[in-house]
Amino acid sequence: MTAPPAIAREMPSNWDRATEREYGLLCASGSTEVARWTTVGPRYFSAGIAMLMASTMDADRAAYLALSRALWPGMSKLQEFEAWVRLSPAKPSSFLPRVRALRFVSQNRPPRPPSFSTAAQPAFLGALQAMVERIERSLRSAPAESVRMVVAGGAAQHAHTGLGLSEDVDAVFFRRIMLPADLDVAYPGSDGYPRLLYLDRQFKSGFSLMHPQAFADAPALDFPGLARDFLDVRVLSPLDLAVSKTTRMHEADGVDLRALAATQLITSEAYRERALEALDEYVGDIERVRFEIDAICATLQDAAAPRPR
Repeated sequence: MTAPPAIAREMPSNWDRATEREYGLLCASGSTEVARWTTVGPRYFSAGIAMLMASTMDADRAAYLALSRALWPGMSKLQEFEAWVRLSPAKPSSFLPRVRALRFVSQNRPPRPPSFSTAAQPAFLGALQAMVERIERSLRSAPAESVRMVVAGGAAQHAHTGLGLSEDVDAVFFRRIMLPADLDVAYPGSDGYPRLLYLDRQFKSGFSLMHPQAFADAPALDFPGLARDFLDVRVLSPLDLAVSKTTRMHEADGVDLRALAATQLITSEAYRERALEALDEYVGDIERVRFEIDAICATLQDAAAPRPR
């Protein structure tokens, strides 16, 4: 396929805080009207932003894919979206969190039902491996012991249950390292259109309830052909993943917890024991957290209960 001329790949002439906010508010509004999107900037750039939004968990993927194709048809090709990610001044690791922060200005659409699957999608794991390999390559020149990387959050949830698809990777590194800039990975979604996976560079595990042995007990996350000489990749166990959701408990966390229980990866008894042990290290409103632990135990028991056929 002949690549479109360079002039078609037009980006904003000035990407400052005001321009980023304008696009952020547009994305936060949930609008997928072509006429509205053509007024904010170059069609090629806007098509890439629409494709970026189609990669997020809580977006109307079909609507954003249609919008992207209407703005610039070639953006639905994986190679073109990869080129956009390289060229774009809007970096997913900073732009998408800003969109989420601006959601309060939008009129929220009814929540979409969760999508359950029996196993992690190979394309998602392939994108995660590509990200890990880029980090691993950047460490090869460092004459030091292997760096441990523990994957948490939505990526860990999908790896364990196949539930949903996270657009970002939450990870903890057990040594100060200089991460490579290019950790945004475009990959083919199960619907044949591109998705994006990026590393959340602002993730902090200290804001969650966490067992003191959570990272030490994290099982290995093996990727074909990837040695552990430089990067030792692990994933939070299902039990510690559940504990980490205790003090947050957004609607999505409730769905995740039910999935962990329904697939028999955790039990309410094991969760309570681990969470109470973690509570010994917690600084904050202990009584409130105890109440949340009780509520989560009830949720886990309900999710694990047999359903009438």
